[in-house]
Amino acid sequence: MTGRAEIWHDRANVAARVMAAIFAGYAISYLFAGALPLWLPIVRTEAVLWTSLASFVVYTCIALYAFSARSAWALWRNLVVIILLLLSAVWWGR
Repeated sequence: MTGRAEIWHDRANVAARVMAAIFAGYAISYLFAGALPLWLPIVRTEAVLWTSLASFVVYTCIALYAFSARSAWALWRNLVVIILLLLSAVWWGR
């Protein structure tokens, strides 16, 4: 690649990872906090409390993974799979 094309490629790569960390991380932590209380065998209010606290850890792990993944395509593919799995957990838990 030429100099300018390489700069834009790097910027797009970082932008894709930032967007994944922010938006997919939020979606995954939201779905995690919504899906897990449906499946935990404890009182619903305690399950909501614990999964809400754990969702902060999930969001942090997703943000760390966003910048440690080998490529942005693989990152988005894996995050979409996680989102679909959590959506199905919410669907079947109702």
